[in-house]
Amino acid sequence: MIKFPPLLGPDGRPFVIQQLTHPAVYLDTWALRLFAEDDPVLGARFRNALHQVHGTLVISSLNVAEFTFDVASHARAVGAYIDTLYPLLFFSHFDPFYVIASELQHMLRQTTGSPAGDEGMLELFATEAAQRGRPSVRHWFEAVHTHRSHVRGNLDTMAAAFIKGFEELRLQFHDPQFAKNALRNIESSTRPRATQALLRALMYRMRCDPAFRLSINDALDAGHSIVSAAYCDFVLVDRAWTRRLQDAHRFLQHCRITTKVARGYAKRDEGVLRFLEELEAWPVVQVAAA
Repeated sequence: MIKFPPLLGPDGRPFVIQQLTHPAVYLDTWALRLFAEDDPVLGARFRNALHQVHGTLVISSLNVAEFTFDVASHARAVGAYIDTLYPLLFFSHFDPFYVIASELQHMLRQTTGSPAGDEGMLELFATEAAQRGRPSVRHWFEAVHTHRSHVRGNLDTMAAAFIKGFEELRLQFHDPQFAKNALRNIESSTRPRATQALLRALMYRMRCDPAFRLSINDALDAGHSIVSAAYCDFVLVDRAWTRRLQDAHRFLQHCRITTKVARGYAKRDEGVLRFLEELEAWPVVQVAAA
């Protein structure tokens, strides 16, 4: 949840405060389009439920960057829809390697606030809200469409960087001693969130398939899935990654890791309807920060 209007910092620049309140929800590109454009009835149902339970929609820069469709209406519709959910928003990083490092700083009391929070997005939001006189993210989506050729190149660069980190970690799993140590680290994880344990659990399970290689789309789906699953209560993501998250969660439970992992829902098998029913059934209590 974002608290607005902005305050002025010591340097005179505006800033706002955000808190990750629960239930927290992350929507992949297909889910944002579904609620904003394809099915307005479901969109209204999600908006009403989120306001009723005082939840939060978690947004990452990847959410915005993926709206490089050739048809401008897709980006405009989603931007306008997200504005109707304000102030129930939280800006989050999507790179698990970055968040894992941030979690360590948090554990060492070197930082405050949520390790997943994207302060850069929040600062930009505050500055533009002060300039425009109203809080909005709609123009971000419109700008992504306008500059879609450049943004697509950046997406490929981000995906390539993630694949590099992912493959470097996976190569280490070929060392039996590293795999053994990684399993022990998973079993003894005491971090406040499951990001590192979840990433390593995914890697530990995928190591059984030496032919598996992340594609650009896989890397982007991983960006939608891992951090959001560690910090949210519900995630609507690609079906393959929903299954991977479920498998990794079962593996963590087997390792006696009790850190929460979000419930995942795909578009098929009435996943959206099941998600809405569970969101609507969330107990309405006083807002509590993560």
